[in-house]
Formats: sequence, structure tokens, C-alpha cells
Amino acid sequence: MIAFLMVFGLSANAQQVELDWENPIQKVDNRVYELTMDNSEEVIVKYTQLRVDGSIAQTGFYRNQKPCGIWKMYDLEGNIISTMIYKKGKRQKLMSVYLGEEVTVYYQNNRPMKRVSIAYIN
Repeated sequence: MIAFLMVFGLSANAQQVELDWENPIQKVDNRVYELTMDNSEEVIVKYTQLRVDGSIAQTGFYRNQKPCGIWKMYDLEGNIISTMIYKKGKRQKLMSVYLGEEVTVYYQNNRPMKRVSIAYIN
């Protein structure tokens, strides 16, 4: 059996989850972990966080127990409101829309280093 310690930066939740090919999906409270790839070099787990009503709040992937790739956060209507890009478990870029303003935060060494905003005028 393969054991994973799951930690995600946007919601900062930690959870011990055990997955294998006989039990590739596990739901813990409002979180779903799905084993999608397992080979000698890496293990990839899809993560989905659900709201109380069952709608998706955020999605992403873990590679070898670290967040990787694109993580998405959704509003109540299912629209993407934030996107975080991870590389080897470290935050690279956060793109978010709030009150009609696009905000992008760039990270270096997993810490914010630059913020760019674009406001749209109607």
C-alpha cells in the first residue's frame, strides 16, 4: 500500500490518505483523492475539494506528495476564479479575478515577489 501525506497551500489542509490500485479513490470529509499514476519514479494523485452542496471548490494534482501543475479554484456557479501554478511543490504564479480586477502574483522560492493588477473600466 502507498501512503501519502497531502498538504495544499491555498487551503492549507493536511490529511493522511492511503491509496493503491485496489482502492484508487478515497473520500475524506469534503476531499476526494484519486490515484491516477504510479510507477517507479512518480505517483500522481488527483485532488478535488467539494463544497457542502457537492459542487467543486478546487482541483489539482499531487506528484510524489507535492502539489504540481495547475490548481483551480471555482465559484459557486462553477467558474474558475483563481489558478495557482506549482512546480516541484513550490508556488510559481497565482492568477485571480476579484471584483472585476485581474490579479497575478509571481513567486520566487515559494514566496510572493511581484503582484500585477489589471482593472477593467466599464
